[in-house]
Amino acid sequence: MHASPQQSPAIADLELIKQATARRGVPEAEILREGIKLAAMGARIWDEPLIRDDETFDLGGRLTPEDIRDAVRRAADGRRSVPEPRCSRLPTPLAC
Repeated sequence: MHASPQQSPAIADLELIKQATARRGVPEAEILREGIKLAAMGARIWDEPLIRDDETFDLGGRLTPEDIRDAVRRAADGRRSVPEPRCSRLPTPLAC
């Protein structure tokens, strides 16, 4: 069943829940609990940041989409040819 254009958003949402329960074979209450938990977690204010400032590094400014594309291209180009192994500067028997 698909929601008709005249249906209210709430009715359409309930229909989506019914479809999900049929697909997953779980009670509607489980879908509702998951949705409430996701909403609560999304609105939560954490006591600590996910990543502390001392765990980050400065990239010298904001990255643009072009910066990211260039980095991905360079990484992909580097994988096309296998580089020669570099010798370690550490004095170990397996330095090269």
